[in-house]
This record gives sequence, C-alpha cells and structure tokens, in this order.
Amino acid sequence: MVFLAAPLAAQPRGFKPPGSQGGPGGVFKFPEQPPPPSEGLFDLLKSTVPETRRQGAMMLARSRLPGSTTALLPLLQDPTTGVRSQAAESLGQLGAAEAAPQLIGLLNDRDPSVRGSAAGALGMVHVATAAPAVAELTADPVPSVRARAAWSLGVLQATGSTDRIIALLDDPDETVRSSALIAAGTMKSLSAAPAGAAAVEKATAPAVVRDGAWVLKDLMEVAASTAPGVRGRSPAVSAALLDGLLSVLKKGDAIARATACQGLGLSGQARARGPLLEALNDIEPTVRYQAAAGLGKAGDRAAWGPLEKALGDVNSGVRSMAAQSLGMLGDHSAIPALEKMATEDRDRYVRQAAKDALDKLRR
Repeated sequence: MVFLAAPLAAQPRGFKPPGSQGGPGGVFKFPEQPPPPSEGLFDLLKSTVPETRRQGAMMLARSRLPGSTTALLPLLQDPTTGVRSQAAESLGQLGAAEAAPQLIGLLNDRDPSVRGSAAGALGMVHVATAAPAVAELTADPVPSVRARAAWSLGVLQATGSTDRIIALLDDPDETVRSSALIAAGTMKSLSAAPAGAAAVEKATAPAVVRDGAWVLKDLMEVAASTAPGVRGRSPAVSAALLDGLLSVLKKGDAIARATACQGLGLSGQARARGPLLEALNDIEPTVRYQAAAGLGKAGDRAAWGPLEKALGDVNSGVRSMAAQSLGMLGDHSAIPALEKMATEDRDRYVRQAAKDALDKLRR
C-alpha cells in the first residue's frame, strides 16, 4: 500500500525551498516524515486520478529509484496541468539531462506554472544549450515565469543573455528583480552591476535587500580583482556598486548590513570610509565586526583611531577583528594599545589576535 504525501507548497522565487525554523518565536516545522515506500510508486503514475499521478511524480523524485526518469518522461505530456508541472520539477530534481528536449518543448505550454517549472528544471539539469530557449521566457507576461527563467539563466551561466537579465533588473515585479539580481551575481556580470545596484536601492523586502547585498559584495570583489577596462570594469561600475551597498547600510537587517560592510571594504573608494566608521558603532556586533574587517582591508590609516577605540568593544569578536585590522594598517601608533590588550584582555583569542598584530607591526 502506498501513502500519498501532502501537496508541496509553492517555493519562493521558484528556485530554492523555503527555510524553516523551530523553537519559540520560530516558524512551526512539521515532524520529519519517513521516506515513502518504494513498491508501487511507479503504479501511481498510471492512476486515472490526476492528483495521484502528481504525487507519484513528486515521490519518485524523492525516492530516486532506478528508472524514475524513464517513468516520468511521459507525464510531461499529461493532460492535467499540475501533473505536467510536477513531472518537470521532479525531472529537474533528478538532474535528468536527457529530459532537456521535452522540457524545452514545455516552455511553450499554455499554462504558466508548467512554463515556470520547465524553465526551473532546465536550470537544475544544467543543459547549457537550453539557455536561448529559456531566455525567451524573460518576456513572459507572468512574473513567476520570468523569475524562474532569470534564475535558470544565471545557473546556466548564459552570458549571451546578459542584456535580458539587465532588463529584468528593472522589472515592475520585485520577485523578478530579485531573481535577476541572483542571476547577475551568479554570472559575475559587471555589465549588470549598475542596474543591479539600482534594483537593490529600489528593493523593500528584507530578503531581497539581503540577497542584493550578497550580490553587490560579490560583484565588488570581481571589480576589485579585475584590471580597469576589462570585462566591463570602470569607475562608473564601482561607483554604482558603492551606492547600492550604501543603501543597504541604511535599510538592511543585520546580515545585510554586515555583508554591505564587506563590500565597502573591498571597494578601495574613499567614500566608503565614513560609512564603515559609522558602522563601527552599529547596535549589532556582526556589523561592527565586518566594519572593522572592512577598514583593515581598505588599508586607510585614518581609521587607526576608531579601530583602537573598538579594542574596547564589549564583543570579543569585534575586539579581535579590530586588533587584526590595526596590524594590517601598519600604523605603529597602535602598539601601546595592542600590548595592553595582549596581556590584559579577558579572552584568550583576543589576546592572541593582539599578539599576532604586534608581530606584523614589529617586522
């Protein structure tokens, strides 16, 4: 006897499952269910009841039984929308590259959920030749389809579709802009950086701001390691990335602000100094930590005074990073404060960080 599972909830942005948190104040998490029994799963696909076929397709992806791909392929032509959509999702989860031709055909399906599932599946199976067909869906009238197409283009490293990603960064739908941001970051596309920064500045949803901060930080790292004039690097690109990161510092949550500090430290721009110094006083220790790290990476000796003050932070991680950054700056004025910390700080890891910084300064 086979027990049917409950229908899957829709996945945010269509490219990764939502997280769950347990415990007080968290999101309720259902108890773990045992894996479905394997016998009879293939028979579910032959049921006359569409929901049974759909759930059979879903459970085959979870079970990964031999022969699952072959059994699922006919369901891509199922008369029921939900079955076709689930079959595409399941084939994507199985990494069934041999299903690519049929999945490409579903990109023209009359139902948007099927088109979106097919686009997402083509990204999951990593068939690069599918990129041009997926790119056509960036003009789909349904936002969820455009979002999944954008994500897949990023996964497929479809650099030939960069212009389409840039266009989606100005999409009226924030979910689409978020997926386009992720794609630009995955592709490490500096040419998309100005539009990406503008999308982050426009973002309001905390999760989108957080994702945007990671993307801009990663692109700033690419820009910092790329010779001027190569792969789209220019002062305008770096300035746009900086503007986007500064907007995150003003409106992002702790994780986003900390990530923004990482990006600012990589920028090498004088405009980043003031915001990083202000972030040393942030209420969240993780932000203060990354601000101290960013000032060290920036190599600006004018940060010596604020970093020395940060040696007295209540958080040991911040004190440790402040010591490391002072060592990186190479300013011998910090030696007395570091000597005191190396012997008197209550945390042994902080004392060691101070000793390491002193070693650097005395070389």
